[in-house]
Amino acid sequence: MRVKLLFGTIFLWALGAHAADKVQPLNLKPGLWEITGTVSMSGNGGSPLSREQLDKLTPEQRTRFEQAWKQALSQAPKARTYEQCLKAEDVNKADAMFGEDKSWSCNRTVVSSSSSKLEFHEQCVHEGMKVNRNVRMEASNPESVTGLIEQTAAGGEGVTKSSSTFTSKWLGSSCKGTK
Repeated sequence: MRVKLLFGTIFLWALGAHAADKVQPLNLKPGLWEITGTVSMSGNGGSPLSREQLDKLTPEQRTRFEQAWKQALSQAPKARTYEQCLKAEDVNKADAMFGEDKSWSCNRTVVSSSSSKLEFHEQCVHEGMKVNRNVRMEASNPESVTGLIEQTAAGGEGVTKSSSTFTSKWLGSSCKGTK
């Protein structure tokens, strides 16, 4: 789920970014896309969540989170594939990156933008957690996108670094049966 959310939001953001940041959108076809992504994570073992975020969890939730976090850091990278529907109106969304969650405060800097390449840096803060993200995407044609996302998250007692790669291919214009 984490991989799907990360790649899906980055992918949608790339389509909609131009509305807010005057970025030239990638030349991509709307419709059903298959996205395969791999995430590698490393860290000092501490939680990247701030004290405020951890304090909102029940003791049971905190225990489950800490166990899941340690497991995530110890796992070898594994490719995950899912489908994402990119509607024509997604191109006009001003900020699909964080959806309706306005609690994140982000500063985005576009490094380069063309119809075939997009590179940006983003710094975000949310309840004491700081995230720095570098994203590079390349559309070799309107039906194929590859990308790299490098991220550092710090907060609470931990710092986590992740490196993610993805490939996306257009499956067709119909999104029937997908969300």
